[in-house]
Amino acid sequence: MGTPFDRIAKALMDALLGVCCEVRLEESLTLETLFADAVIDPLKDTTLLGERGLLGRMGCSACVIEAYAKVPTLWHLEQCMARAAMLRAKQQRKRVLWVISPGRPTMGIRHWRLKAQASWGSGVYLSPLASAPRVVVLSELPETRETLFLRLMGRGRVLSRALADHEKLPNNAWEIPLLAPVFARVASELPEMSGARGAQREVRMRFEEMKEAYDRKVAAIRQESEARGEARGEARGEARASLVVLRQVIAARGWALSAAHDALIERVTDVPTIQRWILRAMRATSLDEVLRDADGDVAG
Repeated sequence: MGTPFDRIAKALMDALLGVCCEVRLEESLTLETLFADAVIDPLKDTTLLGERGLLGRMGCSACVIEAYAKVPTLWHLEQCMARAAMLRAKQQRKRVLWVISPGRPTMGIRHWRLKAQASWGSGVYLSPLASAPRVVVLSELPETRETLFLRLMGRGRVLSRALADHEKLPNNAWEIPLLAPVFARVASELPEMSGARGAQREVRMRFEEMKEAYDRKVAAIRQESEARGEARGEARGEARASLVVLRQVIAARGWALSAAHDALIERVTDVPTIQRWILRAMRATSLDEVLRDADGDVAG
């Protein structure tokens, strides 16, 4: 449901916040077709989440997050407010509204008298009123590691710089396994956008840029593996790079690999299979669920 941009923005939120929060994407609010992009409920100690950048801090308390591909109008923001109010009434729970915008929604900021908050850094606008929206302006965020996940929802120069920062990350950075399924989702969206025009054409160009950047990062991981003598030929090297990401995702989920699982994973050299497991690992409830088709894949 939604546009390709909607799906990738939600995937980014789910990738980072899903480790420590219950993330409900496209939460139905009424009997009619009315959805919130992401409804966030922290599940665990939020200490780790609070250390994982600006998006992590946003998810430390119950909230609704709405992401826009273009700068939202005052009417769009009013709609977000109505959805958030409806959800609060439905659940009888306090919940703040975060709006992510590629540029500054001037009318909305003026309407609710939002102010930049030093404690949140530049690009974040809040109000003392609990009922007012909180706005993140991607074009005004500092270009730091703390804002990377959010800037990957940007456009133009913001996205290009974010992708460059992603490529500069250490190959063992905690962001790499969380972003791997997002980039895989980007690649899967591209074939459906071959004839895109207008605004969707711009989104397709963003996705192409993201895929190229991720391919370069995977190549860097493969080269590092080859330098350590872990690869056996080009195909094996690509599989090894994907296995590194899979293991990182498994570790991020807190699962321990048994000797049997470890041996099974090591036998697989089919890259699409490994990438499929990476995607499953982000949402599965157990390691067995991730590797449920392993026997058939290995045999093939």
